[in-house]
Amino acid sequence: MTHVIRSDSSAHFLATVPLLAGFTPRESLVIVPLAAGRTCGVLRVDLPEPADIARTAATAIGSICRVAGADAIAVIVYSDGPLRDGAGVIYEELVDAVAECAHACGLTVEDEICVASDGWCSYADGSSRPLQDIIHERGSLPRMPSHDQAEGTALPAVSPGARVRVAEALGTYTRTADAIERRRGAAARGTPIVAGSADLDARAAARLDEVLPDLAGFFDSVLSCDPDRLTSDDAALLLCLILSPPTRDLAITTWCGGPDEGRLIEEWQSRWERDRSLPPETPLRLAGEGVRPDVERLRRARHLARRLAALAPDAHVHVPLTLCGWLSWGMGNATHAGLYIARALQAEPEYGLAGIVQSLLDAGVLPGWVFDPAGACLI
Repeated sequence: MTHVIRSDSSAHFLATVPLLAGFTPRESLVIVPLAAGRTCGVLRVDLPEPADIARTAATAIGSICRVAGADAIAVIVYSDGPLRDGAGVIYEELVDAVAECAHACGLTVEDEICVASDGWCSYADGSSRPLQDIIHERGSLPRMPSHDQAEGTALPAVSPGARVRVAEALGTYTRTADAIERRRGAAARGTPIVAGSADLDARAAARLDEVLPDLAGFFDSVLSCDPDRLTSDDAALLLCLILSPPTRDLAITTWCGGPDEGRLIEEWQSRWERDRSLPPETPLRLAGEGVRPDVERLRRARHLARRLAALAPDAHVHVPLTLCGWLSWGMGNATHAGLYIARALQAEPEYGLAGIVQSLLDAGVLPGWVFDPAGACLI
């Protein structure tokens, strides 16, 4: 979405920000990059503690500098508190730090505004204005989103019975997959295979035999399913597959680049398993490599991952939660990514991919494709 900012009306500009962002910011520093007077995205970060002001400003402007064509910014502080404290307008030091970093990078600062619980003002003159100014300007705009930046991360409600059924089916799939792997390993070594293993469930084995030959095709096909109608067996099968890091990474790559790209990754994984000295010729997408994915594919994948997280046993919930976090990060929504990853790390502090995504978030890193000129940068 592109809007032209009316430079003579900061109130009108503030009225459009929720439309640009897709939510109404709270307790946030918002920076809107501009290219020739037109908005080209929104960047939002949590309001920092005083000790983190310099780092927050530098990281934020570093991200803005990656937005193609950006030559100016508008800076807005949103606070639930009053407009002023004993020292003047709140967060003035933060806004000054952002402006200093912007000027150092050759960016013009078009506006610096604070929106608080009791009014709004420009940092340039500090004159208080009523919030009604902004509300009045919204009358001529489409319906405003009423939710804040954290809205939408709650997992869907599922029944306790559904979780029990998924846990039982997952146990069956896990035991069967392990039994299949043991048999394959024994066959590869030429050692005797013990027949009739109690761990090998016939129905689970049949489903695994159905999907394992073309995992990329399977992960692509699930994007066309309605996650809200996912059966316990289907949920358990998906959870069984993504519990394996290589298969999880294959799912991510397929959801980003399609089944053909997924199959290339699967081939590379197979070669690497045989010879681990091979260089990583084909990127796994985990660090945001490659061309920009279809955001609708990522959105559908996150819908599926959210359902899996709601159904997953407590011992494994960190895996689908991490997928929710990575997919949010892949869409440029670091706010939601951080919320999902925090929950994943709370469930399993040592989970590797969750730690990787958290480190990227801590460094203010988003995938390169987020800054594609055809898209928006939303944090």
